[in-house]
Amino acid sequence: MPNDYDPYGAIVARAIIDKGLGGMMPTFTIEAIADIFTYHSPTPDQVPKYERLRTAARDFAAVLVDCTPSSADQTAALRLLRQAVMTANASIALEGKY
Repeated sequence: MPNDYDPYGAIVARAIIDKGLGGMMPTFTIEAIADIFTYHSPTPDQVPKYERLRTAARDFAAVLVDCTPSSADQTAALRLLRQAVMTANASIALEGKY
């Protein structure tokens, strides 16, 4: 069940809702679970997308560190940026299926 501490589940639930299934809770087949938790080697057209995301995130991380005081909030901002990149990478790897 998706919650605030389960960003991948929340993204999957949002995708299901956006595809017109209303407020139904997502149900996953064994095949979908296997697909989600399988390593997906990047295709040649995906490699530049991953690189572009990493470069943009690295640049923004530098801005965050430069513009904010060292603090719990700065750490949280950097962790959320990392999480955003990881989720975007999953979107690329899974080709938007979930």
